[in-house]
Parts: sequence; C-alpha cells; structure tokens
Amino acid sequence: MFDMIDGKKTIYTSKPSKYSKDDLWILESSLVHGKGSKGQILTATTSSNTYNANHWDKLICYTDDSTIENFIDSIYNEDKIYILDQIDGKVESHYQITMPYPEYIN
Repeated sequence: MFDMIDGKKTIYTSKPSKYSKDDLWILESSLVHGKGSKGQILTATTSSNTYNANHWDKLICYTDDSTIENFIDSIYNEDKIYILDQIDGKVESHYQITMPYPEYIN
C-alpha cells in the first residue's frame, strides 16, 4: 500500500482488505480479481471493512488493435478494398514541355 495521498485516498498494489470509496488498486495479477487483468487500475465504488469484488470497477479501459480493426472491417470494408485495389506500389510521373491547360495560367 502506498502512503495516503493528501490524507484522503490510498493506492493499493496488492489485494486490499479494507478500503474507502474512490481508493485505487493496481492489479498485481490476473488471478486476484475477476474483473481485471494484471496492471489494470480499479477504483472502489464504496467503502468497506472486508474485500468484496463487486465493490471494484475498472477505472481505465485499454483496447488492443482488434477493436479498431473490427470497426474498419465492418464499417469501411468496401472502401478499404477499393483503396487497396488502387495501391499497386508504383509511382507514375509525367512530364511535358507545354502547359496541359493554358487557361489556368495566372
């Protein structure tokens, strides 16, 4: 347990037995709490003198790349296929001596 912050809340790095509302707990293992995995930060939703798993909620939720990949594949799949078909890895360059559109000269 870390020292009290401003005399109000506590940050735990191991399973707390007694805690106050809004205390923080950094999970030390995926096995100690059913709602989280190692490294996640939980916050106490209520004060208690005994540990209760239902008193803790995730404070910060991280996502991996699969969330955005699933979103792109489901929402933009046709656009993605169209764009990928246009990309062939080649760059084309054209040069000519005359202006292609003389009316655009200032």
